[in-house]
Amino acid sequence: MSRLPGRFIGFLPVPLGLGQRETSEIVEREVVGRGLRGIGELTPPPGGAGLIEPVLARALVERVTGPDGVRDRVLGGTIAELVGLG
Repeated sequence: MSRLPGRFIGFLPVPLGLGQRETSEIVEREVVGRGLRGIGELTPPPGGAGLIEPVLARALVERVTGPDGVRDRVLGGTIAELVGLG
């Protein structure tokens, strides 16, 4: 990738089933720190399909909100307020 940065986009697999802090540290260090574009393949262990939902939800929040009050409110658990349900 470093030889042809305009040709390849880097992604990293992130283990599922880790806590939020561990996952955030891996993403910060290995994805952001290495200049990659995001997370790649999500492969849960057998019977662990439910582990994917929190990862996709967090990725959605990061993608559609800026680093401002809206993101903080969503990640702070006030999504119901933002969509008029709370």
